[in-house]
Amino acid sequence: MEEKTEVFEFHDSGRERKKNYFFAIFNLMNAIVGAGMLSLSFAVKSLGILLYGIMLVVVGVVALYSIVLLLRMCDITGHRSYEEIAFAAFGKRGMTFVILCITLHTFGCLVGFLMVVKYELPSVVKALIGIDPCVSYWFTSPDLLVVIAVITIVVPLASAKDINFLGYTSGFAMLCMIFCAITIVVQYFELPCPLEPSMPTEYWQFMFHNNDSCAINNATSYLIEKHETVFRNSEIDDFSNSRCELEQPIADFYLNIPAQSCEPKLVSLSLASVYAIPTMVFAFQCHASVLPIYAELKQDSSRMRSASTIAICIVFVMYLVASCFGYLTFTDATGSELFVMYSGYSMNDPLTLLGRILVLCCVILSAPVLHFPCRKAIIVGIWGTEALPGGSKFSLKIWLLTMVCILVSVIIMVLYVPNIKDVFGLGGATVATLLMIVMPSGLHYKLSKDSGTLMKRTNQLVVFVGLAFGIFSVGLIIQDWLTDYPKLNPCQILQNSLQTSNK
Repeated sequence: MEEKTEVFEFHDSGRERKKNYFFAIFNLMNAIVGAGMLSLSFAVKSLGILLYGIMLVVVGVVALYSIVLLLRMCDITGHRSYEEIAFAAFGKRGMTFVILCITLHTFGCLVGFLMVVKYELPSVVKALIGIDPCVSYWFTSPDLLVVIAVITIVVPLASAKDINFLGYTSGFAMLCMIFCAITIVVQYFELPCPLEPSMPTEYWQFMFHNNDSCAINNATSYLIEKHETVFRNSEIDDFSNSRCELEQPIADFYLNIPAQSCEPKLVSLSLASVYAIPTMVFAFQCHASVLPIYAELKQDSSRMRSASTIAICIVFVMYLVASCFGYLTFTDATGSELFVMYSGYSMNDPLTLLGRILVLCCVILSAPVLHFPCRKAIIVGIWGTEALPGGSKFSLKIWLLTMVCILVSVIIMVLYVPNIKDVFGLGGATVATLLMIVMPSGLHYKLSKDSGTLMKRTNQLVVFVGLAFGIFSVGLIIQDWLTDYPKLNPCQILQNSLQTSNK
């Protein structure tokens, strides 16, 4: 079987090989980039610019090292499947464990991507139609819009039997993300700091709503005392009886605005920092998709290593630029999803609106790429490799039914998970760490009998560090969940901010 595949590869036309090579780069970049690009600014806030830069380099190098190990194991075993490599190393138990990890990780990625849709799409629809941001209608319901996006876009693309078909959509998605990175840089030079004096009316409606007992009289008096500036809409600065229904991410962003500082931090360590490195691991996690993409490439492993190196390097630059400029724009007010903050500051700004539309295009088009390895792992685990496309037991009914079950489960999770930060933090600390750090080194240690002593010791060290990191991070995340943080209403936050500024 393997020899026939090699004959096919080398007789493939030069144009076809080149097209597959670029599709491999686009699909791999699309498997990496997505919701991670929008969440890494929060990691910069949690670690500080200097510490974040160092850790991003480390995580990027580890991600590429693990891909190289996986490709080496393909050469050693003759397999182009993570599951089959695990079976060759540890038998049925090893394959089952890998299938479980791939399923959970790709499932978590899908949840994270569709949570971005849940965060962004309602405000984008309001801006496009011209609806008041403080008013909600049934057709702007986040839950409804997620379901519509899945049915109309994700389902048709995820139904395809060939992941290489998604190279076209992946290329378009990457162009969207490159434009978004440029938008983030441009907005850094456009937006003022602090943001509070120029925040929109919706912000003040939200902060002063139902705060009759507030010691602060109105927005004008607050801004004069704190910022020595006058509220630009002073004729309607009494918002005590106003009402503003905002999506939760924008509301959380507004609550951070009063405490915003314009001094970026080089190093910052707190309990919130525990989410930073797992989020970076999660953002670089593409290892469940690498081998399906490699199988579609129909070329030797050296070409895939080249494609992987190019993809990781381009993504690293995009991550570094977007996350740092995003943090420098919002500093202490940086939240867990970057474009939500642009939405909260200026929902109708044309450049911001275009950037948010392109972000939605990217994450929606990335979902089918991540769905493919999730479905593949489940089918292999239950029915075996012969049930995959091209196999003797392939069934279109099973293929589509598995897709429906996965997407329905993802939608249910999206409706009930409170914060995208929790998805990235816990997912990065557990299955992403196993797939990207622990298992490639562990499997290579087991399969590569003739590796040098240095390689063996390096893989042992990587496995140990990966396990220790995962256990430590999960412990701190659970501690953060159990910590009872004091909850202040908007007026109390304004009062505390005013007191701090007067000291």
